[in-house]
Amino acid sequence: MAVELSKTDVDYKALTECCSDVVMQIGPDNELIYVSPAVSDVLGWSPNEISHRHMDLLYEEDRERVLLSAAALHSGRRQSSVSQFRVYRKDGKLIWVEGAAHKLTTTGGGANGLVLSMRDISVRMDLQEELKSLTRTDGLTGLANRRTFNELLEKEWAIARREKTPLSLLFVNLDRFRFFNDHCGNQVGDDCLRDVAGVLVATARRPADLVCRYGGDQLALVLPRTHADGVRTIGEYIRIAVEDLQIPNQGNTEHGKILTLSVGAATALHQDGAPYVSWDILVATASQALAKAKSTGRNRVDFSPLVIKPAQL
Repeated sequence: MAVELSKTDVDYKALTECCSDVVMQIGPDNELIYVSPAVSDVLGWSPNEISHRHMDLLYEEDRERVLLSAAALHSGRRQSSVSQFRVYRKDGKLIWVEGAAHKLTTTGGGANGLVLSMRDISVRMDLQEELKSLTRTDGLTGLANRRTFNELLEKEWAIARREKTPLSLLFVNLDRFRFFNDHCGNQVGDDCLRDVAGVLVATARRPADLVCRYGGDQLALVLPRTHADGVRTIGEYIRIAVEDLQIPNQGNTEHGKILTLSVGAATALHQDGAPYVSWDILVATASQALAKAKSTGRNRVDFSPLVIKPAQL
């Protein structure tokens, strides 16, 4: 049996049937009293099909939030709300919708449920996600960018300080890369940088590991819960893997005229009672190690430990 509005709402029903948004009237117990025909276009269900399953359409991770918002409207704590949440179409596809809900009252002022208008905003949400990704991703390599690096390192630094776990950072920089770009051209240089980025990505096997483009031809690898021996081993693995690519670099005469890279690594460890120190110190320590690797022959790994000790009285 089709779900109908009360006879006093015939004009409202006629209006909703001309609307491309899905319009629902929901009773005080969240029962569905009416749904407009647009539900067929937006969700693929007919009004009859959806009448007893409307609550099942809510995506599990969004359900509690939507129900809490509905409860606030039913109780009178709020008169209206606008929110974005996900629902399932009949074909099983998950889509984003925007719902605008308003509390309904009887002529005597009593509670009479809610009216909800709902529209598909999947295209808008996809665009927002794409724009968000662009602000956090390096366009050339597809790696996380400097902004993402800073945000994640700050979070991991706080965790490492609280839990007294090691946090390692590895910087890599291509040797004689300016000559490589001048000799081979920027396009070949870009391809080379992508190849090296691929080596780092293949090395970062844990979900918490982060590879990013720090700037220019310098890449970074953040390694939470990684001790000194581990980061040294990883740095050496990356160095050898890039060397094994056998990419010609005529300017790198001291290392067989192939592309090589230098690695600077650092591991921070907070001792009990250590004062707060900014995560910038880990960046500075790894940068110093990288500079030393470059100045002492290139194509090598240099490591610097960083122990945050209690303040001396």
